[in-house]
Amino acid sequence: MALYWYLAAFLLQLTVYVMGLAKVMPSASNALGPVALVFWIVGIFVFRREMIRYFNKKDDVGLGLTIPMALFFNTLYFQYHFNEIAAFKRRHPESTTPVAG
Repeated sequence: MALYWYLAAFLLQLTVYVMGLAKVMPSASNALGPVALVFWIVGIFVFRREMIRYFNKKDDVGLGLTIPMALFFNTLYFQYHFNEIAAFKRRHPESTTPVAG
């Protein structure tokens, strides 16, 4: 679900860029930039919610993600927690959900 928000933000920002290059409807171009930023921020929090839901319900790793860290350092913060989750799964292989193959 977060992927859709990120994709919408990207497409809006691409539209703003193209409209800026073509000098077409500058007022609409100026209005779409903040909308793209809002979509990006919504995508961050949707991704945060999905991470917490998945890793706490399925694998019970006790994941807690703070809102300010997710907002300001999202990529690095999420990557840090992915590494911590991988380390947890290596230490406790009995408590993780097996992958269907």
